[in-house]
Amino acid sequence: MEYYYAYIEKCPFNVLQGEVLSAVDGLEKESTEVIFECVSGETYRLAHDRDCCETVDIEDVCGDVEDLVGNPLLLAEEVSNYDHPFPSRVDVGEWTFYKLATCKGNVTIRWLGNSDSAGYSMRVQLDRVVWKEREPYVPPRPSPPPPSPLDPMAGVSYL
Repeated sequence: MEYYYAYIEKCPFNVLQGEVLSAVDGLEKESTEVIFECVSGETYRLAHDRDCCETVDIEDVCGDVEDLVGNPLLLAEEVSNYDHPFPSRVDVGEWTFYKLATCKGNVTIRWLGNSDSAGYSMRVQLDRVVWKEREPYVPPRPSPPPPSPLDPMAGVSYL
């Protein structure tokens, strides 16, 4: 069975608090997307929706990602300088930390965005992914061939 993103619903990062993760994919340096799969059946995507000329990716991961799997998340917190960027520079360096913790340990994800243009958002967003089953491909039925122009009975109906 094949699935695809049917749609994505934006939500605050702290919605992960209390969830039990069954898998975490993409949580590594230079990744542009992290997928959190939960025991509850929910799937969340942490990524940046690119506007134009900026780059936003994971700069650093502190902690053991395996500590996040199998236990309830006790902490899911976002900390950034988004509200206080460097106002005198056009080449902005904005950062965002995401902190996750379970009883086994904690992980801090540091995202870094850079842009050559001012005015574009470099914020990372948590989205709840809603999956939809992909319909199997059914080829169209072939239409009958047109009558031959040399067929003397073409177009004749005996009804």
